[in-house]
Amino acid sequence: MKIFRHLILVLASLAVFSSCMKEEEKTVATAIMTDKQSLEFGIEDELAQALTVYADAPWTVETPSWITVEPANGPAGETEVLVTAKANIRESLADRPRTAEITFKGLNMYADATVTALQQGDKYRDLVEGTLAEAFEQAAETFVGVKDIQVVALTSDGFVAKDATAISYVAADKTVTIGDKGNVYAYVTTFNGTPSLKNTDKVTVTGNSAVEYGAAKDITSDLQTYAPEQIEYVSVKGKLASKKIEAYSEDGSATGSVYVELLNTHSSLNMSELDGWLVEAKGYVFSKSGDVVYLVPVSLEGIQSLETIYFADDFEWMAGYSNVDAVGADDQSTSVTNIWKADWAESFFAKFNEIGYQYLWSTVGDKEFKAGVEQAPNPSIGKEGSMYACKNYLKFGQTSYSGALRLPALSTIQGTVNVQIDFDWCWQVTGS
Repeated sequence: MKIFRHLILVLASLAVFSSCMKEEEKTVATAIMTDKQSLEFGIEDELAQALTVYADAPWTVETPSWITVEPANGPAGETEVLVTAKANIRESLADRPRTAEITFKGLNMYADATVTALQQGDKYRDLVEGTLAEAFEQAAETFVGVKDIQVVALTSDGFVAKDATAISYVAADKTVTIGDKGNVYAYVTTFNGTPSLKNTDKVTVTGNSAVEYGAAKDITSDLQTYAPEQIEYVSVKGKLASKKIEAYSEDGSATGSVYVELLNTHSSLNMSELDGWLVEAKGYVFSKSGDVVYLVPVSLEGIQSLETIYFADDFEWMAGYSNVDAVGADDQSTSVTNIWKADWAESFFAKFNEIGYQYLWSTVGDKEFKAGVEQAPNPSIGKEGSMYACKNYLKFGQTSYSGALRLPALSTIQGTVNVQIDFDWCWQVTGS
């Protein structure tokens, strides 16, 4: 009986401990959201900006030293906070732009909500100028100047440049041509795991001359075992399927799992016209991940047609609408834009309809899809509009609702034809 009494006491203690834990957890938020994902401040803009925090229990906030949030904690429910930035001034002059995260904290990282704070400044202050290699010694997001580069490839959102020290992808909305020489001013970042430049502010062209590519390394026969150690200039032959080049046999079937993916192909290469062809691509390999070799093409030559392509879309036409890439970044907190609520919605749907797509939706569990409303912009869109723009792909669905895409009518098919449908897809869970 003594042992039994001790057992009862132990169980009672565990019950009390468990109950206390549950009560403690209820005092800290397990789900937090904010009505904005970013705030931007001027150089001397000390006016407070309002932000609404939604939480299921109390929360606190962590900020960088130049940001103040009032109040710095809050209860369950809806709370309006005021966010203020200190003047971005050093020695009486504007300092460099700065970016940091405001984190509204709950029970753990899965409960937290982050808001990006950006403050304007003079990006040319303390400017580091030099070679590509010297630029890539700087921290990510540093604004740099690189001199004496040459454009060696064009892309859908910029170009590839080289100098005597390195090769770099440059994301830029500037007009250049292959062979252009000059200087570029941009931010340090990465592209497919390699140092690169983005958000280019200025490209100064000082001349143009023929690019000396040298002999391209032919990786066709070694594609299945190819393992690049650095960015290099290569050539590869294979079957072009959308933006993939696959090794193939004479009957057109694939001969291995490794393939080349063409990145951000420039419109001048007319890639869509060569779908289903045996092609030879020359360009720069930036990386390999798993079975995929990532190549930015300089040239794309059609050798022989292998099949009839009735319809293909690489969604490169979406590049101007969104650069958000939750899948590529593997970031579940990423928020993406509901297309109907965007200020570019009308332009998007004009292209969407021109291609021949139709958006469909349904409530989870329904057996039939319904046609969505395509009037845009439509800020009050409800359940019938759950399609979101990402970088060269679409995200469908939201909680309790599913989205779908009806392809254009294949009106060029005559009679009965066996067709194959190929597309890339994956799960995506994001913050919205």
